[in-house]
Amino acid sequence: MKKNKKYLSEEQKENIDLLVLKGHTLQGIADLYKCSYALVVKHFRIMKSNKIRVERITLFGKNESYYNKEEDYGKLPKYCYNDLSEQEKKIYKKLL
Repeated sequence: MKKNKKYLSEEQKENIDLLVLKGHTLQGIADLYKCSYALVVKHFRIMKSNKIRVERITLFGKNESYYNKEEDYGKLPKYCYNDLSEQEKKIYKKLL
């Protein structure tokens, strides 16, 4: 396969990082764009700039069990409005 392309479009440059995140190799991207491996590496920004960072995300849930009896495990839980916290009540009112 002849690789004679010397320039990449702005869209192709931006898509290099996305293609890598999707699992493509740099050589595979070079083959896709019909350009040299060096040209793809030149525009590969994730390793150069370290701009993409993953922040830690924490989700909180209930500390109490959803079921009081073992036979309730197969049933959907029933909630009472009075059992909700103040924050949950505010959210409930906003959603209505």
